[in-house]
Amino acid sequence: MRRIDRTTLSYVIALSLIAALAIGTHALVDTVVKRMEDAAEVVNVSGRQRMLSQRIASFAERLAADGLADRTQLEDRLRSAVDLMGQSHQDLVDRLDSPDGIDTPALREIYFDAPHNLDARVRLFVEQARIFLDLTSRERRTAAVLAEMERAAQEPLLASLNTAVDQYQFDSEMRVKRLRRILFVMLGVMLMALVVEAIWIFRPLIRRLTEANRTLTTALSEVGARRSQVSRLLDNSGQGFFSFGRDLKADAESSRACELFLGRPPGGNDVASLLFGSQPETAGLLRSVMSDVFADPDTFRREMMLSLLPERLDIGGFVLRLECKSVADDRVMVVLTDLTEEVALSERILQERKQSEMIVAAVVDRHDFFLATEELREFLLLARKMVERADSDLQALDVVFRRAHTCKGVLGQFGFPAVASALHRAEDGLMAARTRLAGRDAGPIERFRVVTEALAALDLVEIESRFEEGLAVVRDALGDDYVRQGGATPVPPDMTRALANLADRLLKRESLDLGDNAVFDLLARTSRLTKVSLSEVLRGYDRLVQQLALRFEKDIEPVSVTGPDIWVDMDRYAGALRAMVHVFRNAVTHGIETPEEREDAQKPPTGNVGCVLAMDGRKIRISVSDDGRGVDVDAMRAKLGEDIARGKSDQQIVDRIFEDGISTSETIDEISGRGVGLPALADAVRILSGSIRAETVRGSGTTIVIEFPISSDTVVAHASNSSED
Repeated sequence: MRRIDRTTLSYVIALSLIAALAIGTHALVDTVVKRMEDAAEVVNVSGRQRMLSQRIASFAERLAADGLADRTQLEDRLRSAVDLMGQSHQDLVDRLDSPDGIDTPALREIYFDAPHNLDARVRLFVEQARIFLDLTSRERRTAAVLAEMERAAQEPLLASLNTAVDQYQFDSEMRVKRLRRILFVMLGVMLMALVVEAIWIFRPLIRRLTEANRTLTTALSEVGARRSQVSRLLDNSGQGFFSFGRDLKADAESSRACELFLGRPPGGNDVASLLFGSQPETAGLLRSVMSDVFADPDTFRREMMLSLLPERLDIGGFVLRLECKSVADDRVMVVLTDLTEEVALSERILQERKQSEMIVAAVVDRHDFFLATEELREFLLLARKMVERADSDLQALDVVFRRAHTCKGVLGQFGFPAVASALHRAEDGLMAARTRLAGRDAGPIERFRVVTEALAALDLVEIESRFEEGLAVVRDALGDDYVRQGGATPVPPDMTRALANLADRLLKRESLDLGDNAVFDLLARTSRLTKVSLSEVLRGYDRLVQQLALRFEKDIEPVSVTGPDIWVDMDRYAGALRAMVHVFRNAVTHGIETPEEREDAQKPPTGNVGCVLAMDGRKIRISVSDDGRGVDVDAMRAKLGEDIARGKSDQQIVDRIFEDGISTSETIDEISGRGVGLPALADAVRILSGSIRAETVRGSGTTIVIEFPISSDTVVAHASNSSED
């Protein structure tokens, strides 16, 4: 309670002193201002009187002259000056006589006492001027009053006026100085009193503030230490952390890893340009998303919008995981996590897995594997011959183009991705040349130049190099002898012994009983050594189907094959069987829908690709079906153009898929989109004097039906799901 009374009393005293200081200061300032105003008025009036006296004397002198044209006007101006001087003098005299007027004794002495007696001098001067005005023109020239006026204006009157001004200015300055000293003394006393009062009042408070400051300093030191510890943890976490606001400018604070990942400190930089400087579209997406994020107060929606941003960032040789988190209404934090080694490891694992798959394929599907490698060697040989021959025929260009496309598909299913990429680049150059010559009436010289340039531009060395690199993986795993023997047909040991026994019997000229089942079976097995099973060839495409299904995120059952087990001469049918890769690729890329699309179409989520083998008279029929979306006839009509499609039935339009350049794919990639796969298959089938057709139902699927004439060496081992023999 004692402290409260003391404080209250201190406040009352302090307020009283401040009030007294304010009142005294106000009074002194008013006095000073009043003094200055009076001084200004005296100076103003005296100056005006000096000017008027000189002007009056000048006017009078001019009026006394002969031959004056504007005499009346000059008299009016003289009379106005005389009246003005008399009035201003009277106003100043009234101020000097008034109790509230100008309080200056020295000025009163100058105006009313000898030796100056300025009041009498001014009045006399004004009176003389009025007398002069009443004289005639003749009298004015000889009147003594004119000389007296001139003398008064030049010396006594002006001198007295100057003395009055100087005296009043001096008096005013002295008065202001005295008032200023008084004011400074008052201010000093008041300030000292306030300081003493403040010390008395605030001494306990200062003591408490000192203690609080000491506590705050300790707390700040602890916070700094913890902040330094957190910074060390963040800097050594291997992750990049920084934040930004509505202006998308990164804040100055960031972890050390940011500079390593981004190549510079993020502080002050535009975040969109910092992260996606080489990707304008992605940078625009970030700006758009952030604009919506900062405008939306709902936390859940903000997080949903932030999830739309890319999760992976490739920059400066680093692969980073990008996370954006809303930490406040006007702040977003960016977290960068280094995935470079993880991605590199994943790629190595993927590469090793592909190499393992290649090795397994070389063992399990040895025959097909080495047929695929032989296909590439034949392509390289054909391409080199075309280059050396420099054939200007566009058909030569088409042959190389189709063989490259088939090789790409065949090798792709056995794990030669680098070769497939190199072949795809070769296709780009060949496709450009075909496009340049298509629809143009090019002469032989231009056709020769375009074709030879396209063939010469083929990087056959790179294709062969990539192929040998892939084959080296198989060679390292299975041995050089295995690769060198390649497509050699392996003979089982029991068959080798049986053939040796049969050879011995024949050399001994023993007769053979073909009715003996053992002999017949041996001869049948021997005849199939140079043949391939169509069922096994078609089942071999399941690897390609499953690879593509995984790539395009589709679910497809294993390829099913039904019908008799037909064995044919691979040398005769190899071209057509290899080109069938395009049927299976199209079934996956164009036919089968994604699980979501199939469910929307009320289909099972898993698609099916099936093959049916049949013997029809003297023909072999192979039917490859999928239960996908079917051929989009409307899209094909649009692709062909109104002039070509007009008047044609849907089946006639569908049959055009076996012509070059007809594809409904919107993009061209290493899988599809060029529209040359099925034409290549059609050419291979026609070489065998066969036929090919497509049957499709929109929304239900497509079936490709291929028929070959049966050759004399065709063998039907047994029938499966068929009564044919």
